Amino acid sequence: MDIKSFWWTNPGKIIFFFIVPVYVIIFLFSANSPSINGTFNFFNFEIFFQGLILLCLFGFTLGIFSNVSLTKNYEIKINIITLDFVAIFTIIAYFFWFGELIRNFDLIINILSGNSTYASGVRMYINTIPGITTLSQFGVVYVTLYKYFINFKNVILKKHYKFLYWIILILTLFRTIVWSERLALIEILIPIILLSKLKLKVYKKIRVILFLGPYMGVLFLYLYFGIFEYFRSWASYYKFIYDNYWGFIFDRISNYYLTALNNGAGVINVFNSSFDFQYTFAWVYKFPILGEVLRDYTGLKSTLNIFLDNYGNREFNNLAGIFAVYHDFGFLGASVVMVVLGIIVGLLYNLYSKNSIIGVLLYPTFFIFLLEILRIFYIGEPRTTPIIFLSLLLLLVVGKRKGEVN
Repeated sequence: MDIKSFWWTNPGKIIFFFIVPVYVIIFLFSANSPSINGTFNFFNFEIFFQGLILLCLFGFTLGIFSNVSLTKNYEIKINIITLDFVAIFTIIAYFFWFGELIRNFDLIINILSGNSTYASGVRMYINTIPGITTLSQFGVVYVTLYKYFINFKNVILKKHYKFLYWIILILTLFRTIVWSERLALIEILIPIILLSKLKLKVYKKIRVILFLGPYMGVLFLYLYFGIFEYFRSWASYYKFIYDNYWGFIFDRISNYYLTALNNGAGVINVFNSSFDFQYTFAWVYKFPILGEVLRDYTGLKSTLNIFLDNYGNREFNNLAGIFAVYHDFGFLGASVVMVVLGIIVGLLYNLYSKNSIIGVLLYPTFFIFLLEILRIFYIGEPRTTPIIFLSLLLLLVVGKRKGEVN
């Protein structure tokens, strides 16, 4: 059973049947509250309605271009040996990042037992190296290519590729726990899910769960968040404040999305549209050397940080993706941007649904963008750049066209 046959792999349906309902529910939940997590409630009906328009424009465009008949599709062949190089860069990046922990194994034990806090634990001992540790994101590309060769091309890979596959999964899980980076594991799981094929017997047993897709994903997120938040903050801090762990988890998740939307609404209300694109192109400003030069040249000041210092809570520092676009381009500009993004994501889904390597490599990343659009502008984040860059490099430079396929 091909996972692509389920409705929720379609981006337009995800927007209208999942993201929009969640967006409406969040607004209704917060509409009568004068404050959200101690911050004035900026998420009023006007900004809610404008955000809804942006989402609908995005969804309609996705729906149109997801069904466009592509008259020409160039099949690109990527040599299997590429997997070796991608895996090597990924593992080297992890070594530079966490190699120091080999000499501080007690620290890992403390983190796993909940005795070390997120802020004062592992991050006091090791630091990220811009441009080096970020290459750990190449692991997402490795996993995607591995599943592509196994499930779509039916290639019998050498045993060491499977070994490298599991090494990367283990390293990602380690990073998720020790560095408290929950999104890292989700970035690996999404392509695995989207590129999965199920045996008929397995499908019959879980078909209801699969049909409900993202709605079951909410339950998964609750459990997933609950497991990892224990290591991050519960055992060392919040257990002294909350009486019930799972009640704490519910409040925590709710606040992530409520505050992200409220932060976005607040930034739009307090500041004029900047047109410096500091959120939609955040990766440019955080790029090694170039980003520092650009920040100095433009005198960039984060409107979100200023907003949080004056109105909000530094602990909840996300800005919803739809409002990030609004802030950077203005409402009319954001409307155009959402249409353009709808065209791009719709076409990538189209290619993914046809098993084209272009869609297979890029669509999972944009699928995460859809799921996270109420919390962050995912494709503008520095963590996403290595995934997209390497995918394009493989397609445009390493890949070879096998010929035109109608």
